[in-house]
Amino acid sequence: MSLAAMMPLTSALPVQPVAPATMTLLPRDGEPTRIESIHEGRGLRHQADEVAHRLAAGDLESPLMGLDESIAIMQTMDAVQVQALRD
Repeated sequence: MSLAAMMPLTSALPVQPVAPATMTLLPRDGEPTRIESIHEGRGLRHQADEVAHRLAAGDLESPLMGLDESIAIMQTMDAVQVQALRD
């Protein structure tokens, strides 16, 4: 089964996907659903809130995403950037 066949819907994001005010879910069958999000700032608010909660609790990292996972993601992003610059 292809990945596309496993995906029940796609989404349409506005130009700034870091902090979209709206998102439209586009199911393969059925009507699109528009979801509105009310938040302050220009993105990464949830991450900043988690950091504040962890610091207040005296934690060194979040149980939601540990330091090892954060480093692995950054290494992947660096590798993708290197490959993109080569192509």
